[in-house]
Amino acid sequence: MKIFYTFVIFSLMVYAQADNICRSNHTQEACFNLAKIDYDANKKAQIDKEIELECHVDNKGSLSVAWLHDNQLISLNDQVLIPDSKLELNTDSTTMFNLKIKSVELSHKGLFRCQIISKIPKNLEYNLDVLIPPTITRIPSDDIIVLNEGESLIVQCLTQGNPKPTIIWSKTGEKPGHTLIDEIKSTLTLENVDSTHSDTYSCIAKNDVGTPVVSEFQVQVKFKPKIEIASDVNIKQNVMYSALGKKEHLKCVTNAFPAPKMSLLLNNTPILNSSYSVIETNLLTHQFVLTYSFTGSNETFGDYKCIAENEMGSSTTDIRVTAHLSEVSISADKLPIFSDAAVFEWSVYSGSQIQELNVQVFSGLNYSNQTNITTKTKQIHSDGTESMPTYHNENIFYKDYFDLTKLNANSSYLIRLRIKNEGCNEWSQWSRNISVRTNTEPSDNDKLIRHRSQMYNHHRQKQHKNQAAQQTGSRDLSAKRFNSYFNSASNLHLNKFSFLIMFVTIWTFY
Repeated sequence: MKIFYTFVIFSLMVYAQADNICRSNHTQEACFNLAKIDYDANKKAQIDKEIELECHVDNKGSLSVAWLHDNQLISLNDQVLIPDSKLELNTDSTTMFNLKIKSVELSHKGLFRCQIISKIPKNLEYNLDVLIPPTITRIPSDDIIVLNEGESLIVQCLTQGNPKPTIIWSKTGEKPGHTLIDEIKSTLTLENVDSTHSDTYSCIAKNDVGTPVVSEFQVQVKFKPKIEIASDVNIKQNVMYSALGKKEHLKCVTNAFPAPKMSLLLNNTPILNSSYSVIETNLLTHQFVLTYSFTGSNETFGDYKCIAENEMGSSTTDIRVTAHLSEVSISADKLPIFSDAAVFEWSVYSGSQIQELNVQVFSGLNYSNQTNITTKTKQIHSDGTESMPTYHNENIFYKDYFDLTKLNANSSYLIRLRIKNEGCNEWSQWSRNISVRTNTEPSDNDKLIRHRSQMYNHHRQKQHKNQAAQQTGSRDLSAKRFNSYFNSASNLHLNKFSFLIMFVTIWTFY
């Protein structure tokens, strides 16, 4: 028997070429019948999966059939000759000599040959490539990586698999920004980190074998608190315009990691912690909101300071809560100027309705003459009811126009204005001075504009009366409408036809 096996092995080492495929005009010699099998010389099998290498022999006669793996004899006829539990023969001992690998291992990679043992051996060859799903080794391996603001981080994802896997980096499902990616070294670099780098990152390896493999990790950047006052309709440039008895909500928004300690001061005096709440509103951005609710009063008006601090540092922001008005803005740009009158626009921020206007007009040599005009904005109607004019306003922003009359022609004036509101029985600071110079003499266009101005003012009075019960809204005296109304006649040639058109227009408007 030992001599027989020695002969068999010697025969298997002979690589002589022979006509080993069965053909239609083939003689009665033993051959491989490819028509009976699904033959592909290059086979691929995924690791741990099953594969069967087929071998169909015609005219075998008394010859033996063997399987070899990289020139190592592994089976003969119907017997497996090596101790590999993963190998199994599927044979009828006559024509079918299939080799089954029940669970493919990396060691099974290589050249398999089904061989008809004869004087000149005949071989049917398979090149088996073992496909391996991707694996990842991440350095560092921590699931949570904590950095201080300003530090840098390099993460490397080493992969194995067949075919060679490709690496894709992602940040919460998107390609990460503010990073450096080295595809050759499979590294992700975060430089000079800040709060925007705090997120969930992933390196994804795939090679179309099995499912992609994901290695996920979190980057948490410790950073100093960043604090600001939450925007609101009654806040302008860190001033909250309020009023007596008005319900208010002051909110300080902080982004910080680790979680900050937040506190609130009023006029440099700490407010009790139980008077306000602090909640985390966004886990991803480490956002915290301090909310303080109060009612407008002399005790709650003043200068507030929000403070947020953690191990990285502290930040503060200030806001003033007041019933007073803001600085009054005044302008006469692009507004009508007459020979005996002028129009100017004013605007102000206020937490309550505007109640009274005080205009000062300076004229004469070196503007030595002074005239005071005080206008009560409360209106008393014929039926005895009272109403406040609803100035054009957007929440706390009020604006309107003021007509100055009985001026001298060809004269210069300085004008300033102050305002009083319902919430504070004090005048605002004086506005800046603006200069106005009247026209030399009345012109036809001047008269036309004046007449239309009177008609328009009459229409405004009717609107106020109809809105007596309203406390909010808009008089719709925007500069755009005002200017278009007064200036539309500035270039008209006055003739009978023009006056007719003017009359019809005014009557329709009225």
